[in-house]
Amino acid sequence: MLCVKPRIGGAVSKVSLRSASRCLLKVLVYLVNELEPIKIELLSTMYVIITKLSVVDKKLPVKARLQGALPVTVKVMLLPSVNVKLLLPLVKVLRIFAASSVNVAELGRSGAVVALVQLIQGMGRKHPTLQQISLEVLMMLLKSKKNLRRAVAAGIPKALLDFFLDWQGQDSRSKHIKEQNCLLTMLKQFSVNKPGRRALVEAGVVPRLYAACQRMSAARAELMPTASVVLRKCLPCNRLPLHGTETSIYTFSLPVIEHDPDCCCYATGEDVDEESSKQSQGLLAQPDLTVDVAQTCRLSCDMLDSSSTEEFFPELHDFPSVTLVTDISGLCGQVKGASLNGSSGAHSESAFVANAAEATAGCDATGAATAGSCGSNNVQDGKEDQGSSAEPGSTEGWCRELPAPSADYCDEALRSYHSAYLACASRTASVGRWNTVPYPDLCPVWTAPIQYEHLSQNTDDVKRRKLLEDISRTVHPASVMDKLVYSLDDVAEHTASARRSNSLTNTDEFQTDGEYPPSADHLLFNSQFESGNLRMAIQVRPYEYDLVLGSDINSNRHLQWFYFSVSQMEAAAPYRFNIVNCEKSNSQFNFGMQPVLFSVREAALSRVGWVRAGTDICYYKNHFTHMPTSGSGCQTKLHYTATFTLTFPHPGDVCYVAYHYPYTYSLLQTHLQQWEAVASRADVYFRRQVLCRTLAGNDTHVVTITESSQEICPADSRKYVMLSGRVHPGESNASWMMKGTIDYLLSPQAAPIRQMYIFKIVPMLNPDGVINGNHRCSLTGEDLNRKWSNPCPVLHPTVYHTKQLARFMVASGKPPLVFCDYHGHSRKKNVFLFGCSGRDSWRDEDAINCADDKSYLSLPVLLHQRAPSFNLGDCSFSIEDNKETTARVVMWREMGISRSYTMESTYCGCDQGLYQGYHVGVRELEEMGAKLCEVLEQLPHALGTNDHLLSKTLNILDSEDTLSEEDGASGDELSSVGSDVTERTADMDRQEASTSTQ
Repeated sequence: MLCVKPRIGGAVSKVSLRSASRCLLKVLVYLVNELEPIKIELLSTMYVIITKLSVVDKKLPVKARLQGALPVTVKVMLLPSVNVKLLLPLVKVLRIFAASSVNVAELGRSGAVVALVQLIQGMGRKHPTLQQISLEVLMMLLKSKKNLRRAVAAGIPKALLDFFLDWQGQDSRSKHIKEQNCLLTMLKQFSVNKPGRRALVEAGVVPRLYAACQRMSAARAELMPTASVVLRKCLPCNRLPLHGTETSIYTFSLPVIEHDPDCCCYATGEDVDEESSKQSQGLLAQPDLTVDVAQTCRLSCDMLDSSSTEEFFPELHDFPSVTLVTDISGLCGQVKGASLNGSSGAHSESAFVANAAEATAGCDATGAATAGSCGSNNVQDGKEDQGSSAEPGSTEGWCRELPAPSADYCDEALRSYHSAYLACASRTASVGRWNTVPYPDLCPVWTAPIQYEHLSQNTDDVKRRKLLEDISRTVHPASVMDKLVYSLDDVAEHTASARRSNSLTNTDEFQTDGEYPPSADHLLFNSQFESGNLRMAIQVRPYEYDLVLGSDINSNRHLQWFYFSVSQMEAAAPYRFNIVNCEKSNSQFNFGMQPVLFSVREAALSRVGWVRAGTDICYYKNHFTHMPTSGSGCQTKLHYTATFTLTFPHPGDVCYVAYHYPYTYSLLQTHLQQWEAVASRADVYFRRQVLCRTLAGNDTHVVTITESSQEICPADSRKYVMLSGRVHPGESNASWMMKGTIDYLLSPQAAPIRQMYIFKIVPMLNPDGVINGNHRCSLTGEDLNRKWSNPCPVLHPTVYHTKQLARFMVASGKPPLVFCDYHGHSRKKNVFLFGCSGRDSWRDEDAINCADDKSYLSLPVLLHQRAPSFNLGDCSFSIEDNKETTARVVMWREMGISRSYTMESTYCGCDQGLYQGYHVGVRELEEMGAKLCEVLEQLPHALGTNDHLLSKTLNILDSEDTLSEEDGASGDELSSVGSDVTERTADMDRQEASTSTQ
């Protein structure tokens, strides 16, 4: 054997060496168990040979276990006469043996964990190589849960913590970072195990390790991530500082409907736990806000007949050439006795509309969105306009040109706008109470930022620093103020018996003028206005506040949307805000996103509206627990913290802070009036009707837009396009895209598109959720985008009636050419589409029936070419089991609409194209809505004529394994496909022009 040592793998064959390893292990076991005294030098040589044999014999760990060499090796390590010369090859062999998970358990039973700890403690820092290998082996052994329990029983967690702190204090030159990293990794392994975490807490890991982190130099920065994880895991878990449960303080009494086997309506109220129901009884006893549920049920369950259905298709009467023969009995199959409209007929609102048109006659010049306003960003077809050479973000050529009318005209127009807006707001029904309107809604001209805004540059160091600041609260509790400065629970209880004032006002400008002197030594918060969401604010330090969001009504979940105002701030002081009860495991706050800020004083001085703001932004898991409702069966989970620092430029200002650019229901109602006035002046066919009423009694409108003139294209030859949005209240970016769509459709540039299509638009599918500051649900506490397959006309009226509109079009023989539901996406960048491809469906029959249909690719390919913020590489066309009840899939499967999409817009920004590295703002969102309409002009030419190009696109998309932010289809390849489609369409246009000339 000794002669083999220097020539291992050379002259001797590998087969012989593999056989020799078994013999060598047998000899090793014999020497240790039978031979006395044990020859240390001989064992050392044998371990060296075994180490070299492991290079050739990959099954050596298994052979060692079968031959009984594992306990023998541990026995040798515990010998009193052992020395470094033997220990070094021995721990190398242990490292080889521990590569097998079965061997790890065997070594643990043999006492290897305790033996290694004793070895590490005994040798100190005299032999760094031996020390490092021993730590690596111990780290491998602690991957076993049973070994972790044995180590905890032996008191090893405290020993390793002491050893790390001692080494960290003595290693002044940072030469042993690897050894310290191994020790921290083992502490991390203990921290994820409940007994290990308890042992670390008893050893005082939080204050001791926190102090060590405070002393760490820049050279040891790589230790901080693991140390911060250990600290976070070992922090005591606390409940949120709420007076009651985490369920929303407001609840809404739902109608209880007797079960009917032929009706999708069902008894409700089971999802609201008993405790929250009792707690909210006082809040619901508000006579002026009580909704007549019985009347709502009667209005929503009227018999569906031909006349009531056709009221939502006014073009049938206004264009005599349009004739639809519909078998109305087919529309009644889903729900018996259900009415399309929420009343006895469509609401004309003629008097109100006339007043609105008169009040808003001059509003467009003051910045209330005019038709075609989305073209002001100097971007056409993904390229800059001629004469503009500036890049996004630069001042020259990219600043928005603000209108400069006379002061008198501007003031008069704003007063007219305010009058129209306040009239709409006063008619808005909400579950909560307020007597103020958000100031940003009163400044429509200043909604868009002045220039393009860069994404924030976030680093992992910010997250660790913020986490250490949070941990310091536990280590130094005396430094925490823990002062409750705002509680919606208390305010709601205080106003529960008060009547709601019919006069809505806003006094923010008076506060900024100094008429409200400082009355407290902290910021003043408020969220009692439309779409507001902030439940509680706690001052923890002079310039730091913990914020608790309110959950969706009749729910204890869906915590993401926030919208509140702050006042009485100091100038140039960094205020840190921590939203401590977020739910999602990750956020774009970690990838460059900033919240939005609106300063009342800045708006008055320089006409600057919503802007991205905030520094030191990050998102991480905290130590506050989320308690599920009783009986839900869900495990207790930890919340996440979204933290950002804001510096306010003006003292005593009033500022609004939001997750994204807010778009309220009252703002939509005002825009509907303005659009109606614009359409009447532009001779555009525009009809808005009340499709239904929500559970709270708010009107849900459906809008019809097409070209009034029939000279070029008769109305009966126009195809339908159906658009909807804002089914999720927190996705305000969907409303801004919808606004861009309608603005463009009313512009002169859209005349060719209006001549081709009749647009049926439901701008806001969830008004109640938007009004009450929900993030995802309606007043039932349910996600309406999971109710499309079987909606209830009473509980889900907006979804039910919108679906009935589509049914009517399909039954009439004119199904929508395109259906698109506008959404927002919180975890991805860019704008993209989710479509429906049978070949990518979870159902096998879909792949068989729709294998050759590629028509769904035409629209995304055109958008990729024309829309700067759109990215084809982020699109997905798969149909998953859990998405079967969404609008996109239901319209595709039940209505047969092959081009059925969900258009998702990021809250953050773009990582490709013209806007790469910049946030998306209101301009970009409105532009995206306009671009969707623009490409519809090319869509008929692209259908059926680009099979080769669509197949090429499909192959590119299929080559992508995931849809992560880092991955995506090649931009050059996708752009080339879009260019090919555009060129093909242009060729067809030229051919048509030539034919018409002849």
